[in-house]
Amino acid sequence: MSSFKIFVGSITAAVTPPILLTILAVAFQKEIGLYHNNPIPLDTLLNYVFLIDVKAMQTNSLIAVIISWILAGLFIGEVTRKLIYGLTSSIIGYFLLVFYYVFSLETIPAIFTLPSIYTFITLLGSATIFSEIREMRKPKPFFTRLEEGGIKVEEEYKYPLKLPIRCPNCNAVIYSNSEYCWNCNFRLVDLFPRFRES
Repeated sequence: MSSFKIFVGSITAAVTPPILLTILAVAFQKEIGLYHNNPIPLDTLLNYVFLIDVKAMQTNSLIAVIISWILAGLFIGEVTRKLIYGLTSSIIGYFLLVFYYVFSLETIPAIFTLPSIYTFITLLGSATIFSEIREMRKPKPFFTRLEEGGIKVEEEYKYPLKLPIRCPNCNAVIYSNSEYCWNCNFRLVDLFPRFRES
């Protein structure tokens, strides 16, 4: 399970910043200046994502790039849910994006300039913060969430139940807390407290 979370987090780290920057560029055409009613070339987009293009260092563009990296960290934190997975995913995903950038342009750009390193630090920092927040947030029990949503459940129905169970008479698998076995019609009163007669 952990390797799957790291894989998904890595893909999230590699794909999210360019996608979010594209969305922001389209939504705020005049402010960012990246989108001009034509498709954005991938090399231009990646130059903005890594802050290599001088235009990306202008105030509005810089804010959009930082927001895209911070939101990527948020998504990584939500996907991985643990600090170590979030950090690992951030590092792998960032370098996946770097390798894609280097191989798509077939040149080694100035990817390790100081502004580009700031994007890496932003991703690591936000993924760390959001992973830690996600890890610290304890999941609420099911019935608590129901009651917060306005659904009142009587106490007699709140008991732990591990399904499926097997019928003690015919050994059939039972996937609910029914009163009778679906196969042999055996009464399952003793298995479930809500059907016990008082």
